[in-house]
Amino acid sequence: MEAVLGLLLMLLGVCHGVETYCDGRQSGAQCYGALGGTVVFRLMDDASEIPGFVWKKETNIFRWIDNKIRLNVMKDRSLFIPSNGTLRINNINRGDSGEYKLEMFDSQRRTAGTRTLQFTIEGVETYCDGRQSGAQCYGALGGTVVFRLMDDASEIPEFAWKKETKNIFRWIDNKIRLNVMKDRSLFIPSNGTLRINNINRGDSGEYKLEMFDSQRRTAGTRTLQFTVQAPVSSVQLVSECLSQGEMKVSCSPNGGGSLQYSWTLDGHTLRDTELLSGNNETNVITLKQNVSGRLVCSVRNQVSSVSKEEDISTCGVETYCDGRQSGAQCYGALGGTVVFRLMDDASEIPEFAWKKERQNILRWIDNKIILNKMKHRSLFSHSNGTLRINNINRGDSGEYKLEMFDSQRRTAGTRTLQFTVEAPVSSVQLASECLSQGEMKVSCSPNGGDSLQYSWTLDGHTLRDTELLSGNNETNVLTLKQDVSGRLVCSVRNQVSSVSKEEDISTCGFIFIDCMSNGTRISMWVHKENKTLCDEPTTVTVGKDTESLKTSTNNSSCNQTVTLREGFIFIDCTSNGTRISMWVHKENKTLCDEPTTVTVDKDTESLKTSTKNSSCNQTVTLREGFIFIDCTSNGTRISMWVHKENKTLCDEPTTVTVDKDTESLKTSTNNSSCNQTVTLREGSSPLLICGLRTIVVILLLIGISVYFTWKKKKREKAERSAVNLEDSVLMVEMRRSAT
Repeated sequence: MEAVLGLLLMLLGVCHGVETYCDGRQSGAQCYGALGGTVVFRLMDDASEIPGFVWKKETNIFRWIDNKIRLNVMKDRSLFIPSNGTLRINNINRGDSGEYKLEMFDSQRRTAGTRTLQFTIEGVETYCDGRQSGAQCYGALGGTVVFRLMDDASEIPEFAWKKETKNIFRWIDNKIRLNVMKDRSLFIPSNGTLRINNINRGDSGEYKLEMFDSQRRTAGTRTLQFTVQAPVSSVQLVSECLSQGEMKVSCSPNGGGSLQYSWTLDGHTLRDTELLSGNNETNVITLKQNVSGRLVCSVRNQVSSVSKEEDISTCGVETYCDGRQSGAQCYGALGGTVVFRLMDDASEIPEFAWKKERQNILRWIDNKIILNKMKHRSLFSHSNGTLRINNINRGDSGEYKLEMFDSQRRTAGTRTLQFTVEAPVSSVQLASECLSQGEMKVSCSPNGGDSLQYSWTLDGHTLRDTELLSGNNETNVLTLKQDVSGRLVCSVRNQVSSVSKEEDISTCGFIFIDCMSNGTRISMWVHKENKTLCDEPTTVTVGKDTESLKTSTNNSSCNQTVTLREGFIFIDCTSNGTRISMWVHKENKTLCDEPTTVTVDKDTESLKTSTKNSSCNQTVTLREGFIFIDCTSNGTRISMWVHKENKTLCDEPTTVTVDKDTESLKTSTNNSSCNQTVTLREGSSPLLICGLRTIVVILLLIGISVYFTWKKKKREKAERSAVNLEDSVLMVEMRRSAT
């Protein structure tokens, strides 16, 4: 049982950095280590409680007397921790295998007890099921592989296992006749497995199993491909801050072939938004300036998996200041680096002094630095005239003056610059809160930073005033209107840093109602559960999530719901003199060559109006012949749904129009007290306005046609009357002449 547990611990160690643990506080412990890995031996609870002990493997390995290490043969690859009695040994090799003995002594140097443990070094063990032809198998270099060739060798009279054309193993009549690898392999007939130890790269290749029956006739063949890979024994993380505050991180494994990499930060897979270069499958990445947390690099191949983790913090930001022009305004990041360009080449200037206020900071005479007050954190490069200062603090802020002199020590020029130190923004958080009327309050909270500026975007566009209830695009707290949702991004910046945070936001579940209840007009945003506040017919509800406009009524004869969606449409128009009135898919709306097409989604009872002629005008009538009138008649306000035949109830002219700019449906009258606006969802107005104009034009043409038809008939009648009159006069004259 201890052996099995030890093997499991060993394999676990391989998966998590090739480190195993051995509890040697009980005599007879059986411990295991991974070749090339690390083992931690727990020899006692606390070494300070033991006056003296020696740890032996044939010869003395480690000796402890009076709380001091007197001997450590493995000191170059081991670490002893007295407080918990553990000895950690790295880079385990096969020579470390064997029996170890711990001898303890009391203060009189008398033996106080002994304990032994057995330590075994093993490489990684893999398994290959070769019972199906074409298997792809892997083994760890220096490790062990177990090939399962068949279920039971006793059932097969004869078989040969070959690598390419060379026989490796031969079995005839329940006996091993040939085993080229007998010094490092074990065959178990009862389960048909062949275990091979100390795998080397020469073991890679294609293997073929040929089976024969009792008559020595071929009974079947199977092949498998075996690939030997070096396991990963350990991995190192190396990070480097770059000039703009980015962090370059490299993941360097020790050993291993055909490696695959993966990265996590604080438990999640590293995102593209956190990366400046590289990706989650490369061994070298560059993190953006604001990225910090617990970074883990995992390296694996077919035979091993190792990971390394490290807490990383943001780099100090590096800024640049061109001081070659007097009056420059420069900035530096607190804790970061600034590079001042003072001149093109210092060797061309016999002498100069760089001062902060009145104190000399840097002095240069005859191509030598005579004074540098910041020498412990700065570097001057005379060839390009740059002074690099690290670990900037707030005391570095102020006005700097450069005084230059010629070879006669006469002033040759002066230049000044203003330097301001600001704390950079390291990260930012977004917090949202639903308010009582369905608005959403959003706050953008940066971590650190001086003189901060804010900006907001929604779904890629700058946040508009029409989407805001309060605040603006340059504040850190704002309130969004009830129907606003999408991908919200807050960006925070100052002169030395820029950080952003994004979040998907949705509405707070509110709708807008506009109706009458017990004679009181209700026009407000309410939670969708409170839509029953209205007892009068009309309730208009708008929600961005459902993209719908709904109109309901308590009168069942005038009940309808209008929802703007896609699907089938109803067309009612004239094409080449033929009336078309039918349901068709929206792709077939081109059946009409006249301007007006009224589209209605039958399943969802939706109303859509489109036109080909942008100059047209029309009146929109809702389903089942009902219209909504809002006007004054004999001084009485009429605002209700009626059948279109009853639209004469109003003595003021009622017209339904579409406002193209505001995308709204309006019912207007000459009486200013009879005006109402019902806002549709996105994209409705261009179709409706064209439809409205079309109907007006059609009605006007019909009126003109009727008028001219009437005039024509009247003229023809007059002409006939004139002809009859002439005939009568002529007849009278003829009669007179005859007389």
